[in-house]
Amino acid sequence: MRLHPRTPLLVMALLPLALAGAVGPAAAATAATATAACTGWNGAQPAAPATYSLTSDIAAVSPCDVWTVGVQENSLSGLGAEQPLIEHWAGGSWAAVPASGVAGALERVSAASASDIWAAGEGPDGALILRYDGTAWTRIATPHDNDGSLLDAVDARTSSDVWAGGADSSGQGHALLMHWDGTSWTTVGLPAGAAPDRSKIVSVSADSATDVWALSQINGGGTSDLMHWDGTRWQSFSQGPIVE
Repeated sequence: MRLHPRTPLLVMALLPLALAGAVGPAAAATAATATAACTGWNGAQPAAPATYSLTSDIAAVSPCDVWTVGVQENSLSGLGAEQPLIEHWAGGSWAAVPASGVAGALERVSAASASDIWAAGEGPDGALILRYDGTAWTRIATPHDNDGSLLDAVDARTSSDVWAGGADSSGQGHALLMHWDGTSWTTVGLPAGAAPDRSKIVSVSADSATDVWALSQINGGGTSDLMHWDGTRWQSFSQGPIVE
């Protein structure tokens, strides 16, 4: 169940920032091994492989290793016709990358490394999570693939520490948070009162295994709830006007 219409991010406005430089030492090392032909972004825009091709998020590993995701469809007939849009910048131009046999739309993407990229969104029947292993994108099963849930947030810190959030389909929708431990996805309990009707996780950020933050929208975005993970439990810190 979608709580509100999808509003694609203005990803194109972020491209100069994402492609201007690497993120951290690991990204710098990756950039150092790039071919001489790759000198960073040249102004090229992502391709539009379908009539309607919308990008919603971007993740940069290095100036010549950038991923953007979204949705593509040739008619506006709903989730059944939507296909994930995945594009990769390796220097020179963008190239669409297939996710064979997968339907749905991707909302967020996060890079743990050049060979470990995660994307999250919504499939025809529930949550949708894809993973890139350096060769191909494949779907990773979650406990919410077939219950109507949707995902609006993902953050990959390492290959065995990834968080994803969104909303389940019960009632009017309740905030949902999951964790990947390197083997499987599990649903994580939230603080009492942190997942009322019409709530969903819209952002998650992990600084370490014991320092993770998540932000939820409540009442369709009227208020927000900030939560923190200390390695043992999630704690709710505030409810107030939504922060845009």
